[in-house]
Amino acid sequence: MVAAGVCDQALIQVAYAIGVAQPVGLYINTFGTAKVKDSKGKQLHDGEISEKIHKLFDMRPYSIVQRFGLKTRYFFRQHLTDILAGIVFQKMSMFIMKFQEVKLKL
Repeated sequence: MVAAGVCDQALIQVAYAIGVAQPVGLYINTFGTAKVKDSKGKQLHDGEISEKIHKLFDMRPYSIVQRFGLKTRYFFRQHLTDILAGIVFQKMSMFIMKFQEVKLKL
């Protein structure tokens, strides 16, 4: 939504229930940064934006997986790499913090 120019920042929450394909809840918060207007020129509120998103996009889990190619090998390999890199970065950060503590004590 930010890249599309709908708002400057957004929080999007989608809730699903077991056995129900469509989401049971779609919550959007633009923190007052929404820029879109309706046909009358009135600025849309978060609830109205949420309704439009719900009408425009198929939010079923299967459709999301298909749209973004979430089952491709590239996706899994890339995100596994990101996860591992994050773990390594976190451990290095902790090591550096410990090193700085020891250095300060000397």
